[in-house]
Amino acid sequence: MLNLQRLHDILDLLVRKGVIHAGQRQDVLNRGRDQARHILLDKRAEMRRLLGQHRVAYRVSEIEVIASFRFPRHDGAEGLVDEEIITQLVAEALGLPYRHLDPLRIDYKLVTETFGGPFAERHLVLPLEV
Repeated sequence: MLNLQRLHDILDLLVRKGVIHAGQRQDVLNRGRDQARHILLDKRAEMRRLLGQHRVAYRVSEIEVIASFRFPRHDGAEGLVDEEIITQLVAEALGLPYRHLDPLRIDYKLVTETFGGPFAERHLVLPLEV
């Protein structure tokens, strides 16, 4: 279930930053719940297939819903409004650092030595520096 306050906050941030315009914001508000339901059904089906389980828990994030609309950037930058740019802007607004993680450059041996594999997966934690 979407957190509507969080959705409004993120959309307002994107409009303030000029990444989307007010009409796109309204489009997400009007169609976001239906979009989230479609994403959820698709993700659950994919995870069931990959994991071989009948019941799979998955929560659709507000950022994922906004990015799924694939809006062109309104601020003149190339590309679409994707999860990465939204996450960067949210991190900036919260005063948090943002790092792009290249999966090919992750030292998995270091990750598993620093945190147990199940712990790291359960808490979605990854050491950035040691």
